[in-house]
Amino acid sequence: MFFMILFYLSISAFAKIETIFDIKTVVNYQTQTGTKTITIWSTNTRSEPTTTITSTIFTTTTLDDFTSKILSFHNEKRALHENTPPLTYSSQIAENSQEYANEYNCNGTLIHHENPLYGENLALGYETTAAVEAWYDEISFYNYSNPGFTEETGHFTQVIWQNTTMIGCGYKDCGSYYGQYTVCQYFSPGNYAGLFKENVKPLK
Repeated sequence: MFFMILFYLSISAFAKIETIFDIKTVVNYQTQTGTKTITIWSTNTRSEPTTTITSTIFTTTTLDDFTSKILSFHNEKRALHENTPPLTYSSQIAENSQEYANEYNCNGTLIHHENPLYGENLALGYETTAAVEAWYDEISFYNYSNPGFTEETGHFTQVIWQNTTMIGCGYKDCGSYYGQYTVCQYFSPGNYAGLFKENVKPLK
């Protein structure tokens, strides 16, 4: 059984980082656990977050196997696209992701962390690189002639969002039935309405 749910943004969350919003788009879609509502905001002016996010550049040999694989695979996918720089690893974001993964009760329902600073992709039932592959495979549904958010492509667009510079991930083993639960969080977050053309670059 596999689950993936798109990134969710809330009004109250964004107020905490003093973002100025212009347009709100609400998308309702069906999942295996019911109807979900996604609120996507667009912005022309965005202030710096009050919290400082730290990043550390590591060689893959200094990272544990999970982190090395998931960081490398993200950057392999980003390298396929024009003007899309690699992500750096943030121990701060990874700690937050791992704490959230540890809280998961392995019941098959995925709920996003309500943290205003980060974008987030979740997966259940996929091994490490398979989770990234599943998110990225949504490229087959993305329409570069009409760039924007759709429920079928939200994971893909976050993975390659140009303005995202840092990543941190965590995971939990949910046993033989559900398998691995994976949490990846991103800074700066992607999937802003009105900013897809400049942030979701075509293949080279």
